[in-house]
Amino acid sequence: FGIKGFKFHPTVQAYHPYDKMAWPIYEVIAEYGMPAIFHTGHSGIGSGMRCGGGLRLEYSNPMHLDDVAIDFPDMQIVMAHPSFPWQDEALSVATHKPNVWIDLSGWSPKYFPKQLVQYANTLLKD
Repeated sequence: FGIKGFKFHPTVQAYHPYDKMAWPIYEVIAEYGMPAIFHTGHSGIGSGMRCGGGLRLEYSNPMHLDDVAIDFPDMQIVMAHPSFPWQDEALSVATHKPNVWIDLSGWSPKYFPKQLVQYANTLLKD
């Protein structure tokens, strides 16, 4: 159908990426060799609204992708955006799992945490 990949926004979709209910779609994504992009970290959606608009930021903790990377080793997983406030978790998953990548869009480089810049220039530069 011309689909090139999928983007998930766990905070908006209200699910943990490791929830087995998502496995059937991950299986199709892996079978067809498509990338899966997951929003990680803080979301501007709901910011400043009463109760944050009801959105639970915890769903977008990048550590939740560790199980997905293990169970779908052939699926390329992209963690969208610097994962504030969980940058260290994102770096850990990306250095541990060779099928996990970090996308740097959505933030000005002047706001990148020091450790992100260090890893981007060393362990994760390729």
